[in-house]
This record gives sequence, structure tokens and C-alpha cells, in this order.
Amino acid sequence: MLNKLKRFFRTFGAADVGIIASVVTVICEILTLLSLVIAGNYEDGLYELLITAINIIFYISIGRYFVRAKTYDNLRIVATALGILAVFDYIIPLIRSFIGGLITSGIGYLSLSGLLVGSIFGVLYFIFLILDLRQITKDSTNLLIVFGAFIFIGSVLSAISAISLGANIIGAYPEFVAEGINSTSLVIDIIVLFLSVISTVCFGLVYLLYPILKKRKQKLGY
Repeated sequence: MLNKLKRFFRTFGAADVGIIASVVTVICEILTLLSLVIAGNYEDGLYELLITAINIIFYISIGRYFVRAKTYDNLRIVATALGILAVFDYIIPLIRSFIGGLITSGIGYLSLSGLLVGSIFGVLYFIFLILDLRQITKDSTNLLIVFGAFIFIGSVLSAISAISLGANIIGAYPEFVAEGINSTSLVIDIIVLFLSVISTVCFGLVYLLYPILKKRKQKLGY
């Protein structure tokens, strides 16, 4: 039994987790799109519809990277996917919030500070991922393991918060329906919330698995 588990984890790597995360995320985005359509608020929801459609295309392309990485057993393709994800998940939101923080009042600065704390490991991961790919520093892989661990811990904490939120929404479901919120749309939103737990943890795990697997290959002389 132990040998079977060892073989499983040797073959089930970062690319596999990335594929699962990408598929679940695409499903979440499709369900979100469906929820927006059912809600029928096209005037206020047009921007959200557009963003959701872009997200679907984006995560399908990310999933293709992970499929290629699995097919060719190539960690460098995983690194490319993680680099794109880091830009999408950390750097672009940070730039947008920074610009917003400069325009808005002190509250914007507080929000910006919170985002800085939450994004710092993602930005550092991206920087050292580039250094690692270009083999500029010797300790970049070790630092990626450290930053990846913090990202994974953060994803687990986010998942716990999402589960708590989902439980609260389920508990208040009759009240939401009584207030006139579309019940089908609400159910879809709850499903999306719980599915996002899987994708969040899986993507966080990929950030950690990549440097660990690379370190293992380096020790084996690959």
C-alpha cells in the first residue's frame, strides 16, 4: 500500500494539480456566467459578464499549459503557467489597486496596504521564478519553496474563509429568498463558492509543488 502511494505521488505532480485547478476554475466561471444571465441584471452586470468570459478563456489557456507540461513531463512549462498566473493574480491587481490608492482618499491607502501584505509573497514568487528560470541565483529554488509555502498557507486560509461564508449563506438562504433574490442564481453562487475552495487550494499547491519537484530533479541529476 505504501509503495502504491509513493508511485502515485511520483506520477501525480504539479501539472496534474494545475489541470484540476484549471478545470474547476473554468466550471466556476461558466456557472458564474450562468448565474449572471439568470439574475438578468444586464445593465449593471455587463462588465461582470465580460470579465467572466475573459476569465474562462484565460483559465482554459492556463489549463492547456498544464496539459502540455503533463504530456511532455516538462516542469519549465509549469513554471511558465505559474509566471502568467502570478501576473494575473498578484501583479495586475496590485498595480490597479496602487493606481486606485493614489486617486482615492486615505481609505484607498488602507486598502492598498492590505493588498500589499496579501500579495507580497506572490510578487516575490514571480521575481524569483524569473531568476530561477534564468539560473541567475543559486538559492532561487529554495526561496521559491518558502514563498510557495506561504502562498499555499494563504490559499488554505482563504478556502476556510470561503467555507465559513458559504455556511453562513446557506444558513440565511430563506432570508435571501424572502428579500427577492433569485433562488436558482443563489444556489449556483453557493456551488461556485465551494468549488472555488478546490481551485484556490489546488493553485496554491501548484506554487509549492513546482519548486519541490524541481529540487528533487536537481538532486537526481536532471
